[in-house]
Amino acid sequence: MKFIIKLVVLVLLLNIITFKANAKATLSYDDIVGSDVVTGIIAKDTANFQTGELVEVIKGEKQKFYYVRSLSTNKLAWVKSSEIAIASQQNIEIEGLDKEIIENYINNKNFKTPSKYLIWVDLLRQNTHVFIKERDGYKLIKTMPCSTGLNTAPTPKGIFRISARGKWFYSNFYRQGAKHWVRFSGPYLFHSVPMDKQGKVVDNTLGKKASHGCVRLSINDSYWIYKNMPNGTIVYIN
Repeated sequence: MKFIIKLVVLVLLLNIITFKANAKATLSYDDIVGSDVVTGIIAKDTANFQTGELVEVIKGEKQKFYYVRSLSTNKLAWVKSSEIAIASQQNIEIEGLDKEIIENYINNKNFKTPSKYLIWVDLLRQNTHVFIKERDGYKLIKTMPCSTGLNTAPTPKGIFRISARGKWFYSNFYRQGAKHWVRFSGPYLFHSVPMDKQGKVVDNTLGKKASHGCVRLSINDSYWIYKNMPNGTIVYIN
């Protein structure tokens, strides 16, 4: 089983890692940017999947349940953690993107937002980009290193909107808290690097997956998001 998982991970990495296009390239911006895909293998038959079936892990519930999509049938369903073997973490360096590519990628999406700002969380490169809308499209104004969810607690992909915020929270379940939280979807937040009850940083990791699903930022960057991004701002995660 471990060999199969490693083989699947290798194949997917070869498919999702893309490199900067030269002037003559015909790749689309989606091809150039790529997309992070967390995969797993069904470990035993369930009501919806068969043993050995390859699935994409879309989101998790406290690492006890996972919402997955079959890569062969596109069927969507929840499975227990005991019913899936999730691909191990692969912290590999992905080539960065030029500002022009970043802006063109976002402008080609034709987002409609009531806010003049837009946020893109790049899961592959573990960066959070902030844009401001001008007459000729969105312009990149800030890029921040971040840490999104581990493969066993993935940050959900999609289009969300900022809806609430606060100065501090503490999770008894995870025994961690953080400053400057900004909600973009249910339990999923932007917030500072994690802290203990006394406000002491317990993990400074940024630039690679490390969280329980939220988007971690430095203390200063999380404050900047908290202070400057209004409710309704689109958050695009891919």
